[in-house]
Amino acid sequence: MSVARMKSGVARAAALLTLALAGTVGAVGTAQPASASATGCSQWGQVSVGGYNLFAGQYCFTIRGSGLQIDGTLSSYNTAVMYNWGETVRFYDNNGSNYSTFTLPTRTGRYYGAQSWSLPINGGARSGRVCGEFKSSGTTLARVCHNIFA
Repeated sequence: MSVARMKSGVARAAALLTLALAGTVGAVGTAQPASASATGCSQWGQVSVGGYNLFAGQYCFTIRGSGLQIDGTLSSYNTAVMYNWGETVRFYDNNGSNYSTFTLPTRTGRYYGAQSWSLPINGGARSGRVCGEFKSSGTTLARVCHNIFA
């Protein structure tokens, strides 16, 4: 298992939240303890992807765990209509190397309104980052990352 780094779409800075799984790390730049789980959201604007015109929307990504133990993820998006969507969760070490990747199979077709899902990711992680990437027709619309430290 690994932890990944974050780059989001439209709201990069606003979407970055810190994950402190070991109870020794708080928000970026501080050594205060924080919660064992973290949630962040990122927005995208109206865009054309895979031949479909997509409305603006929001993707939220939550990592659950305690210490360096990962217990799973929770994710959601909210937009008027979405086509052929999926998610990739990547774990990165402190050097930025991707050491583990999990992919939600693409949900083909047209989906209306908000959707939510979870990935059964369980196991030990390394210090670093975890990132969730929301995709439509293979194109990343939004990315949210959380830091993990031992």
